[in-house]
Amino acid sequence: MTALLLLGAVLCWLALPFLPAIHEALRPHDDGALPISERYQEDLRLATPAADDAPTQRADGRPDADLARDLPLIVRHAYIGAVGQSADEIRVSGMARLRTGTTVRRRLQVGGSVEVDPGSVLRGSAEAGTHFWLGPDVTFERVHAPTIEVGVGSATLSDVIPAPFNIPVPEGADLRAGRALIRGDLTVPPGARLDVTLVVTGTLTLGPGAHVTGDVKAHGDVTLGHGAAVGGNLFAGNDLTLGDRATVAGAAVAEGVLTIGASARIGQPEALTTATAREIQVASGARIHGTLWAEATGRTLSMTVAADAVA
Repeated sequence: MTALLLLGAVLCWLALPFLPAIHEALRPHDDGALPISERYQEDLRLATPAADDAPTQRADGRPDADLARDLPLIVRHAYIGAVGQSADEIRVSGMARLRTGTTVRRRLQVGGSVEVDPGSVLRGSAEAGTHFWLGPDVTFERVHAPTIEVGVGSATLSDVIPAPFNIPVPEGADLRAGRALIRGDLTVPPGARLDVTLVVTGTLTLGPGAHVTGDVKAHGDVTLGHGAAVGGNLFAGNDLTLGDRATVAGAAVAEGVLTIGASARIGQPEALTTATAREIQVASGARIHGTLWAEATGRTLSMTVAADAVA
């Protein structure tokens, strides 16, 4: 008898971890949908949410239209917005397209790719899981995606870039710890190649086709000519201007205004980076891999402005 009681006690002790599962199987109570707050809308179709989904109660006396405007718009799968749409927050799990004149005041989050038509305004954070396409005349603050592309590229850009040639470190450079310090201003001739990490106390100008293979930092303005390249990170103490088809393999950081020319490139698909400045202007065809962050304001240039810049 004692042995049976002991065996029963052991079996009960072993069965304890399974009691919640047995109870749920006999009396299920956790198999329904979780409650969804009335502060959210959801549309499972390729469309905008139905007007009937918006709450009719007004806690603070505002009109129904104002109350619905503040709701996050949550869409599964694909989404195409309306012209002139305005929303605080839009979340889409698939692909999305924001039509002309759309305004997002706080956050845009898209799981796939997103196209933003001309004249739209993106405040706060805007991100896409794969590809972020910005049309002309778009205002933004912070955009993040593996690939950020502006406009449609500029077929009128010249392909002529001076033939590359190596040059020695400029005379008078202070060579220490694997970098070259230049006191004052520096202009690198067209097509010249410097295999150094470069620090300049004044302004820096890279001529067309010039190439610095390491990191670059200048206390003043930095200008990259047509097809010029920096193989590392690029920092400017004031304004930074990337000419047409210029490339920066790493981060591009400016304390002042960052101007990204037509078909310029920042970052790499396999090494995402950041392009940031107080103000940012981006021409058609530019491509950034990572984050495009304007501390004050950023905008994509209109096709007319981009064409004038090329001419």
